[in-house]
Amino acid sequence: MLLSPIIMVAGVVLIGLFPNLVNGSFLHHVQTAVANFPVEVEHVKFWHGFNTPFKLTLVIVIVGTFLVLTRKKWQKVYTILPGKLSFNKAYDAIISKVDTLSMRVTNTYMTGSLRLYMLLIIGSILIVTTAFMILTDGFVIKFDNLADVSILEIVVAVVMVIAAVWTVFTNHKVAAILITGVVGYGVAILFVIYRAPDLALTQLVIETVSVALFLLAFYHLPKLKKRDEPVGHRVINAVISTGFGILVAMVGISAHSTNGFSSISDYFIETSHKLGGGDNVVNVILVDMRGLDTLFEIAVLGIAALAIVSLIKLRNDKEAE
Repeated sequence: MLLSPIIMVAGVVLIGLFPNLVNGSFLHHVQTAVANFPVEVEHVKFWHGFNTPFKLTLVIVIVGTFLVLTRKKWQKVYTILPGKLSFNKAYDAIISKVDTLSMRVTNTYMTGSLRLYMLLIIGSILIVTTAFMILTDGFVIKFDNLADVSILEIVVAVVMVIAAVWTVFTNHKVAAILITGVVGYGVAILFVIYRAPDLALTQLVIETVSVALFLLAFYHLPKLKKRDEPVGHRVINAVISTGFGILVAMVGISAHSTNGFSSISDYFIETSHKLGGGDNVVNVILVDMRGLDTLFEIAVLGIAALAIVSLIKLRNDKEAE
């Protein structure tokens, strides 16, 4: 328990006696990151002369010493106001009112309704993002730099749209799961069209496993009854979902229509073989360029696998008892 404070105290003493140890290795990078341009750190020493910080410190010390020595003469100021009007009472009252107000505000939206939570989250994103894009003239819609679209792409996109809409209006759970799978398989076909076979294979595997898991999960879940939503709720749901879909589409088109940043694809194409030793640019990016990210993604999958094994083992132990 004493190790952490010992390290901190030793660091304070060491840096206090030898302040220039961290100039080039730490302070330079900190100031450069804050200022957003290279900053040279001055040589730190114990005495910098009669500069402004020293004068301000001297004034504070003199005024503080004077107030302490003469505290008996001006301490009667504290007794002018009665106890109920003291600053301590005012502070405690403000804290109490803020606590009560925060509880009331929290209780207005923390109702346990999943629909309300999703409505607040998506609605907030919709309002804030739309306002930001409008105020900054971020919506830039241009169609003069689009690639040619083949008949196959149009057919796949139309099938995906029909399947997505059908999922919303179907009343059968199994049918909804299977139709949702059609959307995922459509994405895999688009990956194949755009010459990304590794992503297509990954999408096919994930979509197949997801459909199977959803079918198994819904098979064991109790039969759910159809909820009768009020007309007002349905209208709000339709407005929020439609608005959010339009916003995402417009943001995507705007991002494609503007060149606010230089493309990094050329860098990966030029350096994938030189730095990573591979001709598959995607694999080099996953394994070398962002290898730590991929490593921790694999670690997450490993943790999930351990959790599943633990749950199965716990269930088997209970059945054995």
